Amino acid sequence: ITAWSLDARADEAVVLGEPGRLTQDLMQKFSPTISRDGSKAAFIAFGGVQGLKSEVRIKDLRTGQETVFPLQGYSLGGTVLSPDGTHLAYRDNVGGQSRTSLLSPGASSGRELCVECEILDLFPDNESAVIAAGPGKLGKMDLRTGSIGPLLEVEEGILDADLSPDGKWIAWLGSRPDGGVVFRISPVDGLPGDTRSAVGLAEADH
Repeated sequence: ITAWSLDARADEAVVLGEPGRLTQDLMQKFSPTISRDGSKAAFIAFGGVQGLKSEVRIKDLRTGQETVFPLQGYSLGGTVLSPDGTHLAYRDNVGGQSRTSLLSPGASSGRELCVECEILDLFPDNESAVIAAGPGKLGKMDLRTGSIGPLLEVEEGILDADLSPDGKWIAWLGSRPDGGVVFRISPVDGLPGDTRSAVGLAEADH
């Protein structure tokens, strides 16, 4: 398992050339994430012959420079780069607990945000994050204080969510009790439980 890149004109759904590996070493790669401006990518590298080795890496896609931050335990996911590529949220499993931390510019290690939580996306101001807050619920976490307020509450279970580049809309994938799925977008400034403002994009029965 590794991470690859491919040139594309995304707005035209056109890919260009051949895919290339983001990194050449033999460690397995998980949870790739890319900044919205396309300047940086990050991922988890996992492996080790003599013992467990897990690290989070940030790669500057313009210069090719790769920065490595060793993890205390291990992780196979949870990496989220901010839109401008300056901040990185990541998970680390320590003492049997999943801990989410935030790596800020100039820091040599991450600052722990929460335990047994999942950050899905970062707002463009780098001051807040979208967090999974329970079945059918999304919260907005203040990254300075750690406080969490309501963001979205729906009848479906929320499988994934992603902010628009301006942070004003959130796209979410929901699971219905009958096994079907829905894909919708909702305004961030709407009422948490107001599904009338949600825009349906697609539905499927499985």
